[in-house]
Amino acid sequence: MNQLGNLDSKNSLEIMNIIKSISKEKLVILVTHEEDLAKFYATRIIEIQDGTIKNDYINEHANDLDYQVENKIYLKDFKNCKKIIENNIEINTYTENKEEIKLNIIVKNDNIYIQSYKNEKLQVVDDSSNIEIIDDHYKKINKETINKYEFNFDKVIDNNFKKKYSSINNIFSTIIKGFAKILDYTVLKKFLLLGFLLSGIFIMYAISSIFATLEVRDEDFIKYNPNYLLVDINQLSVDEFLNYENNSNISYMLPGNSQVNFELLYDEYYQSSMQNEYFTASIASISLLNSKDIVYGKMPENDFEVVVDKFVLNNIINGDSNRAKTVGLNSPEDFINKKLSVGTKINNLTIVGLTDLNSPSIYVNKNMMINLIEQSNGESSVIYLPETQETITRDIYDFKLFESNIVLERGKMPENDYEVIVNISNRYNMPLNRTIDTKVNDTNLKVVGYYSSPENINYYLVNNNTIKYNLINQKQGFAVATNNKSLILEEFKNNNFNIIDSYENSKEEYIKSKEEQVKNTIIFAIIIIIISLIEMFLMSRSSFLSRIKEIGILRAIGVKKRDIYKMFMGEIIAITTLTSLTGIILMAYILNAVSSVEYMSRAFMINPITILCAVVLVYIFNLFVGLIPVHHVIKKRPAQILSRHDI
Repeated sequence: MNQLGNLDSKNSLEIMNIIKSISKEKLVILVTHEEDLAKFYATRIIEIQDGTIKNDYINEHANDLDYQVENKIYLKDFKNCKKIIENNIEINTYTENKEEIKLNIIVKNDNIYIQSYKNEKLQVVDDSSNIEIIDDHYKKINKETINKYEFNFDKVIDNNFKKKYSSINNIFSTIIKGFAKILDYTVLKKFLLLGFLLSGIFIMYAISSIFATLEVRDEDFIKYNPNYLLVDINQLSVDEFLNYENNSNISYMLPGNSQVNFELLYDEYYQSSMQNEYFTASIASISLLNSKDIVYGKMPENDFEVVVDKFVLNNIINGDSNRAKTVGLNSPEDFINKKLSVGTKINNLTIVGLTDLNSPSIYVNKNMMINLIEQSNGESSVIYLPETQETITRDIYDFKLFESNIVLERGKMPENDYEVIVNISNRYNMPLNRTIDTKVNDTNLKVVGYYSSPENINYYLVNNNTIKYNLINQKQGFAVATNNKSLILEEFKNNNFNIIDSYENSKEEYIKSKEEQVKNTIIFAIIIIIISLIEMFLMSRSSFLSRIKEIGILRAIGVKKRDIYKMFMGEIIAITTLTSLTGIILMAYILNAVSSVEYMSRAFMINPITILCAVVLVYIFNLFVGLIPVHHVIKKRPAQILSRHDI
């Protein structure tokens, strides 16, 4: 059932001819107030007044229809016609009456200027106007005229038309038609499609920037072994420290925060002037690993063999100094059998294995951990004397560091806590089995042996525990290795300790430091996306406005709004696929190449997820903004659409 709206005369006839053509094969019911149109076109007329049928009859067609079209002017119907030729200017005048007309006509620079003395309304008729001038008499419309009019109904309505309205389009056919429509674009319109290409480029750039900014990788913030809890305390007695360390849920505790300064030795390379590599790592016990954790190399077999996580070595390889690559260390595997040193007394550590636990850790035998902390900052030589409240310098080291460089001359090795062996040259002022003034943990050291050294070593040598006690008194805070973080956190907090999860705390601090950067990046990306949306909207609106008449006719013959939407959705999807999608792929390729540069690797994130997000976003945005002008127009009546006055 179709209802003819308030169309102008030209469009009324065009619509009626279409409807008459359709009626040859389909039943058409037309509701109209224009009796002349009904009697000329209709086969059967039902007259209704106040909701009641007044008359119902078979219509005997009128032979012709006197239906004047307002925008057509028939010159031979004018009563007064006159031709004026003056100064090579020919003017034909047509008037209905003998009105007095005064005009100034000026021809200058191929422009014609017309001035009316009485300020009559002037209207220029050219190719762009809505007026048609016909050099003939007006003729009524006859049956032959409408019989010649053809309308291909099958192209609009499916051959399997049912009583219930069925859609004339499906999404696949509309997309195919959309591609065909693009091929018919003018050169200028195809050139304007570059705007969609740029929008895809901008959106891919914005999405990759946002994802890169929001990504939080362990390597960006992690400083300590993830298993560690860190306790911040000014002073903890040795007895208290040992008491906590004996907790069954604690693997071990370290004075300080577990970080040690290492030096990677490049002495073996031919570049004799090559500076060694300095770096910091968190030390951890080999006991935290099992054989499956070793991804390359082997487990340590003595105190001076270590296992290094790839996290540490990759940071060295990709570091700013570029020294590792210069000497041929291009992968973590290249570091096997390379030497490390810590401080001045430990210079023979050998890398024998690699882990890939994403941890900034170097794994060593447990009894070497204290020596590494001691040597890292040289703090073991500082002894505190509580009685005088002063510190003195004493070269005190673990005797195991020098076992290969000393010979025990008398007594025994310092196997027990607070025992010390000294150079035999001190035997006269440091009697055997007597204590000396130097104290550790407020306990005087006891001389239990004398040694000699071919290298003239003259240190106080004690066992590992004595070094540990000294560090406990010197260090502020300690690191706790545990397999039950939540339990130990709760226990220490209940004892009023300031304890934190090293991993979570470092992560929170890093995220907080990035808040401003994230905010600025998101704002910039949103601006880019908004600009792209505006561009999409203007392009879609321009494309749509060129097809207003087509939409008006389809709506006038009863095509549903949803089919109009589908038609333009297909075109938008086709345009997006050819342009915006191409822009996304192009920008993804460029950003992927840029991201391979270490300096730019954190500026963009290119992976299937970011590309998919950009693709989904651009299709949704293009459909949304592209259908806005469609919605704005098709909500109007067909007569308003065809009149074009309010578009």
